[in-house]
Amino acid sequence: MKTLTFVNESQQLNQTDYMAICSALGIFTTQVTKAWNLEETVVAPATKRSPNGWNVCIVDKFPNPAVLAYGYHEVLNGQPIAYILAGSFKNAPLGKFRKGITFKNIVISKDRYQEGTALVVFHEVIEMLVDPQIVNLSDPDSKGRHWLLEPADHVRGAMYKITARDGRDVIAPDWTLPAFYKLDAKAPYSYLNSVATPFTLTPTGYGYYKDNQGLHKL
Repeated sequence: MKTLTFVNESQQLNQTDYMAICSALGIFTTQVTKAWNLEETVVAPATKRSPNGWNVCIVDKFPNPAVLAYGYHEVLNGQPIAYILAGSFKNAPLGKFRKGITFKNIVISKDRYQEGTALVVFHEVIEMLVDPQIVNLSDPDSKGRHWLLEPADHVRGAMYKITARDGRDVIAPDWTLPAFYKLDAKAPYSYLNSVATPFTLTPTGYGYYKDNQGLHKL
């Protein structure tokens, strides 16, 4: 069993929201490891980083100031580590959910989701779990391209809610399943069934493939 140390190093994310994200992250991590047949992983809240384990850190500033993103992950001293900016979604750290309206079996409005800091945490964690050392690539697609394994990027825009231990909704991103990266695999290809075929991006999805010349955007 592996432990993922979840650390709040930020002055902007309060303890209550941090613990709600931590609770939902434990559920999310279990969903991912089961679907991908990965080692069982537990999420441990902590006040300090693990000196020789996996860390996910909520920060106010990135160690690499050149990064222009809400979060990123890398390998540090042989172990994967992720950094997520607490201030990116100050008004919605957990994200927001609004239930749709149905009247007499007619859908008036669909469920609505708004991303927050938590979604970025989940986004980075699934990439760490699926490709810890940031070296793995997919099987070839129909054009012979090998995609980077970035499960939340490829189906970006689709979201769902996880109920934290305190009863609040925490918004998570959809993510691809192993079948997404195999041309002859059968559905489902993502947790929310957002795409109907392998190697298919959602309308706001994105990704990269790698060849001898380097990285290329899909």
